[in-house]
Amino acid sequence: MACIAAQSFLILVPAIAYKRLVDYLGQGDGSFTQILILVGAALAASFGRGLIGVAELLLTEQISQGIVRTLRHSLFGRLLAQPVAFFATRPSGEVMSRFSNDVGAVQNVITSTVIGLVRNTLISVTTLVLMLTFSWKLTMLTVLLVPAVGLPARRFGHLAYGARRDVQRSVARMTSYLQEILSVSGIVLVKTFVRGRDERRRFGGMVDELRVLQIRTALNARWFGMWNDNLNQIGPTLLVLCGSYLVLTGQSTVGTIFVFATVLGGQFTGAVSKVAAMYVDIAGAMAPFERIFELLDRRPEVVDAPGARELSGVKGAIRFEEITFSYEGAAHPAVDGFTAEIPAGAMVALVGHSGAGKTTLANLLLRFADPQAGRVLIDGHDLREITMESLNRQIGAVFQETFLFHASLRDNLLYAQPEASDEALAAAVRAACLEDVLATLPDGLDTVVGERGHRLSGGERQRVTIARVILKDPRILLLDEATSHLDSLAEQRVQAALRLLMRGRTSLVIAHRLSTVLAADQILVLDQGRLVEQGAHATLLARGGRYAQLCNAQFADHRGACLITREKHPLFDFSTKRTKG
Repeated sequence: MACIAAQSFLILVPAIAYKRLVDYLGQGDGSFTQILILVGAALAASFGRGLIGVAELLLTEQISQGIVRTLRHSLFGRLLAQPVAFFATRPSGEVMSRFSNDVGAVQNVITSTVIGLVRNTLISVTTLVLMLTFSWKLTMLTVLLVPAVGLPARRFGHLAYGARRDVQRSVARMTSYLQEILSVSGIVLVKTFVRGRDERRRFGGMVDELRVLQIRTALNARWFGMWNDNLNQIGPTLLVLCGSYLVLTGQSTVGTIFVFATVLGGQFTGAVSKVAAMYVDIAGAMAPFERIFELLDRRPEVVDAPGARELSGVKGAIRFEEITFSYEGAAHPAVDGFTAEIPAGAMVALVGHSGAGKTTLANLLLRFADPQAGRVLIDGHDLREITMESLNRQIGAVFQETFLFHASLRDNLLYAQPEASDEALAAAVRAACLEDVLATLPDGLDTVVGERGHRLSGGERQRVTIARVILKDPRILLLDEATSHLDSLAEQRVQAALRLLMRGRTSLVIAHRLSTVLAADQILVLDQGRLVEQGAHATLLARGGRYAQLCNAQFADHRGACLITREKHPLFDFSTKRTKG
């Protein structure tokens, strides 16, 4: 503000100097020294303005970049606080567009428009004051041109907002599309189904749409600029005409008319025009601002309660107490009145058909969401009464869908425990049976695994995620189809490693392949979100209920005999002796 104020005053010095110079020369006599002083003053003011302009630019960049940094930091923090369901319902590319395109648009507004608005407003005011001291009549004539600039700005601003909003939405759609198609999985799908030509056509349509929108935005700005340029030409012309009349009638001097026509009038109308143009730019920039604040104003559904305490000294006893949870828009609850007790140190399996509610219970344990009814407790503590960070430090999870960063294998493993020693890292690699994988990698642990770990096979990625959890060394283990991508030999080795890892810890295992849960201390059978059976494998199999049906469906040989019990089950009895119906 100090730099802008100094510049707004220094910009008036040449006008004062040139007015006096023209009037001085009009007297017909005088000394050249006086002329040098006036010209020198004008040049010194311009040179001083330039130096102050450098300082202003430095401060402006520091301020604007600081604002953008805070904006990005706040936006990232707000997104990290959102529940997993938020990201499951939005394309990641659309979210990324808020960071790249929308914040970039806001940065331009803050850097050039906001600071420029302050500068040109202050220049307009100081110039107007000086003009009044020279000639109030010519000043009033100049002020009459202001509505001709300001009134159209409102209309053009509304048009700019709509155009920029459409451009930002189009860019977000394109970013989301590119992030999907140009990923490894997307490219594989395109090539496998021979859809390259169709995708080129689809992308071409997006590019054409964006081109039309950007042309419309540019034309909107150019029409307003043309209007302002014409006014800037009309203003000095009117000042010369009216000023000439005032000079001829003895109401003004030639120096005053000269300064008004060449410096002050153009300076004032130019500043006003820039203010109007910036209003149009700011109105257009409200579109990306709106998209950014849509996220900044979004309150996460799952937050730490006031006074939430740290979870420490965990033994690992888990209790689901009358849990009911429904996803938004779902016809029926994913989990309905579920109650179960998991003793500390026990291995408990959740089984059931797809959609039975197993993964939902895992998400509730991790507190990715809170139940609409009931509560989840660890060692008697309601999860809503403890901090989420301390909760997640006690739980290690391996999901069916593996994810690795585009980084070295070492960095991916150390993500679980950055301070882990080389000995602990080596032990985790051995426990997860990763030694044979390291032997095939060119740089061992320092090999970059590629986007989402695509340089590794599905089974190898799964073993890396298991090693990552082993390195975390949690009190509670959550395994959601942890061995689903492994072949039989690898599965046996990893199961052995997991058995060692589970020893003394509470383990909740979700599995469709029931061979992975035969050794569970307790098996919870779910159906449509309800607990329908509970007990050990042998007990449930002998009961002949839903769990027995699941087992026989998976482990029946070609003769219909259950490979677990080697006994005939009615579901697979294809003998000639059948009951009626």
